[in-house]
Parts: sequence; structure tokens; C-alpha cells
Amino acid sequence: MTDKALTIYSGRLRPDLTPIYKLFEGLTGIKASVEMIYHLDVEQRIKAERADPQGDLLLTNSQVAVEAVRESGVFEPYQAEVARGYDSWLRAPDYAWLSFTAWPRSAMVNRQILPDPKTWPTRFEDFASPELRGKASTSTVNEETMVSQVSALRAVKGDEWTWRLIDRL
Repeated sequence: MTDKALTIYSGRLRPDLTPIYKLFEGLTGIKASVEMIYHLDVEQRIKAERADPQGDLLLTNSQVAVEAVRESGVFEPYQAEVARGYDSWLRAPDYAWLSFTAWPRSAMVNRQILPDPKTWPTRFEDFASPELRGKASTSTVNEETMVSQVSALRAVKGDEWTWRLIDRL
């Protein structure tokens, strides 16, 4: 961070975070300079700047992007007081990154196929049950949301658990 300036690399287009940046500036007197970076380009950008980092803060809409480069040492882990209270799935094990939001996933139930609410899925794993085989669908597997969902499952539950689940879907 330069004197009274904070350089933010942001891969988030929605929601518009300008009001938060303005609030930060008003509370601290530090100017926030935001450079938009497509979230799929974040990894290469921060690796390219490793020897001479230009950004102070990275905001992205994916844990996957930052976790993919964490082990390369590009981030300086910081165990902020607030982060110590985070659940482990909301931060890197070494506190190199923190999540301050989580993307919700939702499911729609066709009541003609599943009329009894007691049979409705309540967990992602429920979609792999024999009772729901052939009764569920999803977006294409190469959609970014599906890729990030599976990547998050791999990070949280492990490869073996995730691939067993996918094989049953």
C-alpha cells in the first residue's frame, strides 16, 4: 500500500462494490484504487507480479482461483483476529485468503415428481440417492458455477469423497 492509497484488484463485477470502497475511504482517509481483472485471469496476473506486487488487495468471486496459487507463496498469510473465528472452509489453512461471502446454491423441486416435502433433497449428497436417480438435472458441467461447486467440494471434502459423489449422480 502506498502512502494513503490502497490498490485493489477486483474480479467481482456484481454486486458493484463501489459503495463499500467509498465507505472505506471515508472511514480511513485512504484512497481505494480499483482495477477490474477477469476472475479467470487473476491467477496468472498475481503470479506475473510476484517479484514486484502492484496490488494490495485481491477480491475475487472464487476460492478456487486463490487456492490454486496459494502454495506458490504469492500471498502473505495474515491471521487477523476476525479470521480466527472463521470456519475452516471460509479461509485458507494458513490464512493466506479469507472468504467474506459464500455463493448460495439452490434447487428447485417439481412437486409433480416429488409431491411429499419429506422426500425433497436437503443436502447436495441427497441428489446422489437411489430415490432421486434420473429425477435431477443440472447446468452443463462446464458452466463456471458447476466447476466452482465441484472444486469447492474437492477442497472441503477431498477428492475421493467428491468423485464418489459424482459417480453416483
